[in-house]
Amino acid sequence: MTLDRRLALGIDLGTSYVKLSLIDIVTEQQEFEVSLPSNAHVESDVGCVGFEQSPATILSILEECMLKLPSSQQMRVAGIAVTGQGTGLIMWPGGLGCDIHQETGQLTAGSCSNLYSWMDRRCTPEFLSSLPTPDSTIPIKVGMGWVTLQWILKHRPGLIQEKGYDCAGTIVDYVVAGLCNNKTSITSELLAYNFGYFNTRSLSWNTDILAQAGFPIHMLPSLVPSGTVVGHLSRPWGQIQEGVPVYVGTMDTQCAVHSVRPGKHDAVFYIGTSSQLGYVITDPDFDPSKRPPDTPPTLEYQPYFHGGLYASCVTIDENTIWKKLPQLALDAENTDLEIDPTLFGSYVQPSPSCSVRGITTDNITLGQFFKSLCFGVVDEISSRMDPKYLKERGITTIHTVGQVAASIPSIIERLRELYDVTIVVHDTECSSAVGAALVVK
Repeated sequence: MTLDRRLALGIDLGTSYVKLSLIDIVTEQQEFEVSLPSNAHVESDVGCVGFEQSPATILSILEECMLKLPSSQQMRVAGIAVTGQGTGLIMWPGGLGCDIHQETGQLTAGSCSNLYSWMDRRCTPEFLSSLPTPDSTIPIKVGMGWVTLQWILKHRPGLIQEKGYDCAGTIVDYVVAGLCNNKTSITSELLAYNFGYFNTRSLSWNTDILAQAGFPIHMLPSLVPSGTVVGHLSRPWGQIQEGVPVYVGTMDTQCAVHSVRPGKHDAVFYIGTSSQLGYVITDPDFDPSKRPPDTPPTLEYQPYFHGGLYASCVTIDENTIWKKLPQLALDAENTDLEIDPTLFGSYVQPSPSCSVRGITTDNITLGQFFKSLCFGVVDEISSRMDPKYLKERGITTIHTVGQVAASIPSIIERLRELYDVTIVVHDTECSSAVGAALVVK
């Protein structure tokens, strides 16, 4: 790559925020980053159990972020990689979903459905039990793209044909298709795993199972390995030159982990719209279907970059970004107040349930309550990923990624207390957007 085109642009289309990162391809140092709240939530026709977002709003916020990138740096972009929420569903007619406007040079939404977010809860346990069993290491769950699409087929018959939708995928796949003007949807194994009905051994969709269930398998995205170039900018985008390569979309969680460049003794604690703790497995002989007896029941082995696996436990699918309470918690004394924070359920246990225990007249200040809530977030993770389990796998360091952990000392305090390992706190130098940018070569 020439010296005047040596920056990688990483884009993170999160549930709550849109983030951009520019890194130097050679040094891997971040040169610029910007983040804006997406504010894309729209009312669902199924009420409060639905969680939908406006793709047009998400793209509008993406363009606002683009405007904040210095023109001189945009002109040096040599590759683009997109990551983001990897479970929700969006549908569009091939070639008409979104594209770079010829006159404005902005990415604009075309014909498409709302984004049915991974936080969508319209699929009841009864509906899940009626679906075919996948040939996969991950069971089907509420919020998965192909699960939501099957709900639409049953409860909104004729919608797909009426709208002319023949492509489906994540919001990441949708944006990648628009940037390249691709007529079909293309995705990676990192995103496919979380979409459901994906076999991690053969790296293929469960097409036979889905076809027998009447699923429109022509809407399944093509699969290519993460790190693959799937097209080039069809037109100049802002000041980024036409023809710049665009990489297949990836999952935000793996990109957040990737931004740390973890070694074999490292685990990563990531708090975004969800909280999770995990570590990378690079052993090519490891078989995720043969779970050791001490494996936590909620541990999942997700595909990772370069053929690796990311072993993680997830909890609290809820935006936990607080701004004014951390200092109160820092000043508060430890008490017997205990909070189970899963009010909105979690990805692995969607039924809403939370509790507060040990309330007394001496521990109900706002600071004490918030500190107990922070401890509860970490306690919930530790109940799924036992400290002993991590140590037995050689983990000596936990890296935290995300501004929530970086800005709330009480979370770090509890991590140190429970896991008794070195804690390395990362701020904006590590993020899903940075991890995506690192994909560009």
